[in-house]
Amino acid sequence: MSKLLPDVQKLDHKISVDTGAPNIEVPNEAVTYDSGWKTNEYLSAPAFETKFGNEDFSAELKEFSKVWSVIKEGNKLVAMLYTFRSCSQALKDVQVAANTPQDVKQDIYQKEFKIFRPEVVKLCVLMRFHERATELFKRLIQSLTKPEKRKEIHSQLKLDLVVKLLDLLIKLDKLKDMKSNLVNDFARYKRAIQLIGASLSNKKDLEAEVFQLQAFLCSPAHSHGLIIWTAKNKLKDVRNSDDVIFLLLEHCKDALETHRYLLPDEEHMHLRVIMYLMYILDAEKGSQKGINAFRESRARFALSLFKHQPIIPLLGDMQIQIKYDLNECQNWTDQLRESIDDTSPKVMEFYMISTKKRVEIRAEYSSYTSKFSSLINKVRAIKGQTNFTERIDEKLCAKTFNTLKEGLALLSKWNSQIRMQAAYKCAHPIGDEKYKAAGGTGQKGHEYERVVRFAYTKEELSTLVDVIGMLKGLGSLLQKSETIFIDLCWRFIHDKMQDFVHGMLTRPMRKAYKAKRNQILRIMKIMREICGDYIPGAEMAEDYKQVKKDILEIEHKFPKRFTPPTVDQVVLMRRMMNYICSDRAEGNKGGMFKKRDLKKEWQDDWIKLYNEAFFFQYLLNFKESLRESMDLSYLWYREFYLNMTKQPQFPIDMSMPWILTKSVIHGAQMKENIIYPMEIYNDAAELALSFLDQRYLFDEIEAEVNLAFDQLLIHLSREVFIYFKTLAGSILIDSEFATAYERFKAGSLRVPVSRYTTLMSQRTVRLLGRVVNLQVLLAQHVLNNFRKNVE
Repeated sequence: MSKLLPDVQKLDHKISVDTGAPNIEVPNEAVTYDSGWKTNEYLSAPAFETKFGNEDFSAELKEFSKVWSVIKEGNKLVAMLYTFRSCSQALKDVQVAANTPQDVKQDIYQKEFKIFRPEVVKLCVLMRFHERATELFKRLIQSLTKPEKRKEIHSQLKLDLVVKLLDLLIKLDKLKDMKSNLVNDFARYKRAIQLIGASLSNKKDLEAEVFQLQAFLCSPAHSHGLIIWTAKNKLKDVRNSDDVIFLLLEHCKDALETHRYLLPDEEHMHLRVIMYLMYILDAEKGSQKGINAFRESRARFALSLFKHQPIIPLLGDMQIQIKYDLNECQNWTDQLRESIDDTSPKVMEFYMISTKKRVEIRAEYSSYTSKFSSLINKVRAIKGQTNFTERIDEKLCAKTFNTLKEGLALLSKWNSQIRMQAAYKCAHPIGDEKYKAAGGTGQKGHEYERVVRFAYTKEELSTLVDVIGMLKGLGSLLQKSETIFIDLCWRFIHDKMQDFVHGMLTRPMRKAYKAKRNQILRIMKIMREICGDYIPGAEMAEDYKQVKKDILEIEHKFPKRFTPPTVDQVVLMRRMMNYICSDRAEGNKGGMFKKRDLKKEWQDDWIKLYNEAFFFQYLLNFKESLRESMDLSYLWYREFYLNMTKQPQFPIDMSMPWILTKSVIHGAQMKENIIYPMEIYNDAAELALSFLDQRYLFDEIEAEVNLAFDQLLIHLSREVFIYFKTLAGSILIDSEFATAYERFKAGSLRVPVSRYTTLMSQRTVRLLGRVVNLQVLLAQHVLNNFRKNVE
């Protein structure tokens, strides 16, 4: 095997399989796989002995895994609610005549019961889940309010989990309120039970279930926002819960200010949670008790944030408008509501992708691709040499890690900007005058036309296509190069953790040993046990007991591996680092007669590594992080508007991917971007199968793709034929006439350079897993146009 590997590596790096086709689409993998680094179950955590005193970090992770399982279950319900299609809308309401025989009536309502029963079961699952999730939210808040816990250094991961859980409750609440057809289906089911109840063996259980669902779906006191109100109401019995809400507000604020996130939806998640934390903190509507959240100094930042970003994307084609969603707050006054102007030029400039932003994104794209290509060429050159593992140094690994992190951040930033623009358009449909001027006829589904088809100007569509092209182009570059650089990222993460446990820990351990800080010393030893990777025979058992001079002269050696640590190791290391280096830590408070556990310069280094290690999880799960950063499926999904307009589906002219594709066909530039808008269909299909788990959505996407691609070929072949016909005609013009005409009107006979060269060089495109030969199909359509023109 050792003799074969060098030959295989030569094949990998020296035989080129590049067809020379331009890069105008995102590569689709024939077989997808998951490296398995990302897991929220923390299966290996119990193997590590981390219990000392009142602390047990491994047991803490075990509790966190239970929260993750609840969030995972809740996400399935989010998918179920968002894609819920009404059975009552599809089934005609049967009006049974009075003289209809009883057995016929029974048969009709028995069939209705069987049809609606599976849908009602889903609602029962949602109802029970909301009770468990809100109770879990209460327990998590309660665990942070205990006197002994309030003084402790709170786990950043625990606060993140509380934020994610609350965001899940927000999504479920908004979806429950949005889906009016839930109530319609339930009403038909309830009527069927009343009429066939005598024939049901479990009539009492079903009636009790109906009573509970009635209170859940149609609560007279809280017809909207019941789930979040339940979470808020349960905190009334929790002492000092307000302090934890302020802590969570500060946590979200810090995440936004320090950019402690790397995926598009994570930024919006913190904004949504801040808004609903203000709702939970404020007094209840109609109540004179409680505090005024909008006057609290610790929450004052929220109001300025709301003014700056008054519209927050939620899910698909749904969004939150802050000034309306806070109406349930007792202290949300008309004056505060009017202070949020979401139509001001400043707010519009923030949400819209202007020409200025387009230029900035283009500059970022050009700068990054140049830097990334240079790095990849360097890595390729090194890997093409013998014994290349010895030539890869720490600087190259660090540069690779930081470059990839920057690439994911850029993709998420551009994706977030596209998402915010789409949310703003949905929140501000065009008025009747503009709608009619744009060609609107008031057809069924015109509400969706106002926010998609006629909401974008030609310049905005051109800008959007260009930004999508840059986003997908950069994502394609990263995806194609993954096998070249990912092992260097893993090497960086491995070496960074080894530098910490071998070098950075030694002097703080000596300090703790001398000061008899046994608990702190024990934690540092545990970090070494969990994360340390040693050369056999060179384990460091008691190096910290040496004198300072000898410690400084120690040459720390460890294996240079391309194998990363597990997520559990990273999480445990960060948790124990935070326990020691946090400003809240008892050993860092200092004082006249107390010495700090960490010197100031040590603490700065620890905090820097602690913050850097937060992003390890994204690079350990690079494929999934890249997929989420590139995902534009929300530009196709329209379940909110289908429910609102009671339409089964919208025509292709209202579909954003096709609108963008058509704008490229008829536009003067960017022909090389024509395939990228079609990638939105691939994103939507992937989401339908992997997250929403709905085959019928995939079938709808597939049907639209078939129609859109046929239309694309027809339009494109016509444009190509007209262009080359014009070019051929210009060649046949008499030279003397052309010279004379040029004097009269200079440049009018000059045919511009072909904008189709790049597109016609593309042999195949991949749509929904199918490989389509674009060249053959385009040639067939152009030849048909040629024959018709000759005839």
